[in-house]
Amino acid sequence: METIELVQRSSAGLPWRTSPSIPLDLNGPEDVPFDPLPPNFTNTPIFSLFETAAARDPAACARVIDDERVSYDMLHRRSLALAQRIDAVTPVDAPVAIMLRQSADAMVALLACLAARHVALIPNADHPPERNAAILQDAGAAAIIIAEAALLADRSPADVVRTAPTLADSPETSTAWQPPKPAAPDAPAIVLYTSGSTGRPKGVVLSQFCMLYRAQRNIAGSHFNRTDRLLPLNSLGTVNGCSYILAILLVSGTLVQSAKTSLRDLRTLIRREGITALIGLPRLLDMLVDSSIQETLTSVRMVRSTGEGMRRSELDALRAVLPRHCHINMTYGMTEASVTHWWVPHGYTESGALIPSGYLCEGVDFVILGEDGNPVADGAIGEIVVRSRVVSLGEFVNGRCIPGRMPPDPADATRRMFAAGDLVCMRPDGLLQFVARGDRQIKINGQRVEPAEIEETIRQIPGVAEAVIVTGGNDGSAALLGFIVPTSGTDPQSLRHTVREALRQRLPAIMRPSRIVMLASLPRLPSGKVDRQSLLVRTPQGGSTLRRLVTRGRKLGRNFVGRK
Repeated sequence: METIELVQRSSAGLPWRTSPSIPLDLNGPEDVPFDPLPPNFTNTPIFSLFETAAARDPAACARVIDDERVSYDMLHRRSLALAQRIDAVTPVDAPVAIMLRQSADAMVALLACLAARHVALIPNADHPPERNAAILQDAGAAAIIIAEAALLADRSPADVVRTAPTLADSPETSTAWQPPKPAAPDAPAIVLYTSGSTGRPKGVVLSQFCMLYRAQRNIAGSHFNRTDRLLPLNSLGTVNGCSYILAILLVSGTLVQSAKTSLRDLRTLIRREGITALIGLPRLLDMLVDSSIQETLTSVRMVRSTGEGMRRSELDALRAVLPRHCHINMTYGMTEASVTHWWVPHGYTESGALIPSGYLCEGVDFVILGEDGNPVADGAIGEIVVRSRVVSLGEFVNGRCIPGRMPPDPADATRRMFAAGDLVCMRPDGLLQFVARGDRQIKINGQRVEPAEIEETIRQIPGVAEAVIVTGGNDGSAALLGFIVPTSGTDPQSLRHTVREALRQRLPAIMRPSRIVMLASLPRLPSGKVDRQSLLVRTPQGGSTLRRLVTRGRKLGRNFVGRK
């Protein structure tokens, strides 16, 4: 029985623990003034809050992307114009896909969907078109906001309406158009996609309530205000990227982004734009900083690490180059739930390899369960399960939201429960410590990767009898290795080429195995299960191949693989 099923059956009898009330800015930027959202913010539509922010100073810069600058007035007018166009071709509440690369148009599209009361589907536009077409077909997308036809596969849904919003060409809003009545706070608003353990991408549904809760936590914890210039190294298609982007816009700050990805370009952007807040994966932050960048970072007052655990060595490297006044923040969570936060105190030292994940977020109940399904004592390792109203609504399947792995709490239907699959322990100082994944899921560049999805994709290729993906590595790093058994009469070398080409078209680069090994059969344990440990030495060079792949990933940086 899965953990979440066990919890659902015994929820009322579990000793749920209430998270302590730890100030969001404890040890952080407590002396920086900021503009909190109004007391009733969770019942106010996101677009209405944005309009309030835009009205404070319409001429102020809302968005910088490389050399393009967009004012709040322009962002507001273009969002309304696109909302009207969407409303003209799709019914209210119908899902609309945002298939745009990093550009000002992507933010326009999200605000337009919120204004017109449409569920915004946000797949990764850089992923293979065939994969995204399957996502949109399953989601029942009524329209696609797109600027590049090449981002869609030929088999895209026939009923899709293709529009191309651009800041230069979008028409003005008709004075006769009236936005629809806002949706309920707990209605589906945004769907973000992660790798799924069932063999297909999983759409996680977030309500406006969920997104505003996260945005307000970012504002109150970071003391964001209209003088801040935020550079998020996360995309709009991630929950961290989306929530931080909304946070900075709702306080009338400036969002700074770049379509350029080189470290040199990002360093130039930080210096030129006077970035005050930097958000990103610890590995990317680690690559971004070195002794030569110290003068570039003088304007940075806070750095927030998201997506995966930070190592002690990465924290030390950041401290060595950041200004003395700069604060470092840690968060732990996933698309489904925000779990912990904390500002690492100046002078804090850690004896372990990983920095603690933080204090439990207010409003989140939790329990840590052992292998027997019973709660463990503090200091013992177990799987964390959370329940809260701010847990995601569920999963988007066949055009509708279902509970999936986020069932409602039997005692209170407004709360949902989620078993994270992470092994953690509660430290004596009240900080949660991430230990390891309890299943096969890993993180690559902060994105979840389910080996089961890769295996299922390979099994669908003609000529494949069996397929297994194995991960391994040391010091928190990992490599993906694929093992395939061809069907009788299939040439292994030809099949290897076919598989690589098929994966290139169907899966993003982070989900493609670094090496594919052909076997006559898979090794089995006495129980009949695949002996995955044995597979690690089935490569021609044994374990040295894995070590070499991990080392290469470290050097490449952008292809670096790290366990969550």
